[in-house]
Formats: sequence, structure tokens, C-alpha cells
Amino acid sequence: MLFLLLGVALMGMLVASSEATYKGTPLGHVEQLDVPLPLLTVFLRAENGFVSWSQLAAIVKVNTDFGRHPAVNEGVGFSGLPDFLWEEFHRDGDGDGAMDPDNPEDAIFSLAATVSHWQGSFHDALRSLRLGEAKIAEIVDMEAKYRSALIRVDGWLWPLIGHTAVSSPYGPRSDPFTGETAFHDGIDLPAPAGTPVLAIRDGFVTAASLNYGGYGHYIRIDHQNGVDSFYGHLSVVGVEAGQFVYTGQMIGAVGSTGRSTGPHLHLGMTEHGQSVDPMEKWFP
Repeated sequence: MLFLLLGVALMGMLVASSEATYKGTPLGHVEQLDVPLPLLTVFLRAENGFVSWSQLAAIVKVNTDFGRHPAVNEGVGFSGLPDFLWEEFHRDGDGDGAMDPDNPEDAIFSLAATVSHWQGSFHDALRSLRLGEAKIAEIVDMEAKYRSALIRVDGWLWPLIGHTAVSSPYGPRSDPFTGETAFHDGIDLPAPAGTPVLAIRDGFVTAASLNYGGYGHYIRIDHQNGVDSFYGHLSVVGVEAGQFVYTGQMIGAVGSTGRSTGPHLHLGMTEHGQSVDPMEKWFP
């Protein structure tokens, strides 16, 4: 829940803001996505077989600018659902026993229930929200933008937004410090220092360490079924061992701690204790 609390405090902060900081570390500029980062995981959790996270995020962006202005359709709360739809489809998104339209989690899960009612007809769902055709067109365009901003295959989310280059692949390579052949147990993803690092799937944090040998600041997540992911050279560790994290939750930030030649994320994975190539999750 650390990041939900952070989200309440930083609700007005966009991921794209170059002035954003996390625990004192400037966050990298991300042009591809203007969804407030603490809300991203809520949108991902709320999607289902009839509605995607990108559809939900586009509706809230256009209708209320993520709760920062009154709904264009004079609806209620964070997502701007019309009164009669809130009364019919309201949900307790955060499990606190209350259903508050101004609570982002309740509002987003309620919006998901509303849109799902139309069984995949996105335009019919948008019309039910009493949005004009111009706003509907804006939402459709925004949804396409959001959908293309994240790389996700079979539930596995790419850990960096807008940074897809791999500077060093998995397997044998020339060690950048010694020049000798050595085994590289992950992939290196270059990005500016401070770029948010996202959990690639739900799981429990089993390690959250500072100066963990050559990995520097380091996080390891158990995704169940014998699969772990780990993240090295971070500038910030934003989670604690034993904490449950959701897909898309910010767990830290890119850095160059440990045995590193420059800012990048070292992403590694193991399956049943054996090292595997993380790229196989996205490019099998």
C-alpha cells in the first residue's frame, strides 16, 4: 500500500513531468505516458475481459484529467460516472468496506464494471457516460496512445516506459571491466538515471538491498510458480522485503550503483532456481 499512499500525495504529478522526484531522486522524463504513475497499477488491476487498462485511463484522462477538474459530463467523483451509473455499478476497489466516488481505486473499479456491462462495445459504453461525440473521439485517440506506451505479453510488463533498447543481452559477453569472457545473467536496459522501474508482474518482494555486491541497489520479486525477477544498479529502492507489489507498480529507479559503467537497469530472471533469459517473456 506504500505506493497507494504515495499516489494520494502525488495525485497531481504526471509521469511525464521532468520536475517529478521520488524519495529525493529526480525521475526521468517519460513522454509516452502521462498517467500518474501511482495510478497505473490500479488501472492494470481493474481491467478484465471486456475493458482494458488503456480504455479506463483514457476515459479518466479526458473526462476529469485524473481527478484534477470537474467531469466534462457533470458526473461524480474521480472518474466522472453519471449518478445513476455510480449507483448501479459502484465497487469497493480498495477493499476498505466503503465505496467512495472520490476514492481513485473505487472510482476506477466502478468505471471498469460500468464499461464491462456493454460486453466489449467501447463506443456504447462511452455513450452511456453521457459524453459528446467530440470527447468520445478524443478518448478513442488517447486509448490508442496509451495502449502503445506499454509492452506487455502474456501478463509480463516491460519494466521501463519508453526505453526498449538492450545494451547487453543475456549470456556470454566480454566483461566491460576486465575484457574477459564472462556470463551475463540478465539484460541491460539503458535509461536516464531516475527513470521509474516497474514491477513486471505481481509478486512478493524477497530482497530489497542497498549495495548488494556488484548489483548495487537491488530488488528481487517472487512471482510464484518458481519464477523470480531481479533488478540491479538502482538509484533508489522503493520497496521492502515481504511487501506485495502489483504489476506496473513503481519499485525503484534506474541508477548506476554497484559494478556499473553508466545508468541502466539490469533485469534478471530465474525459474526454479535456474538463470533464464528475461527476453523470452516478451520474445519467446
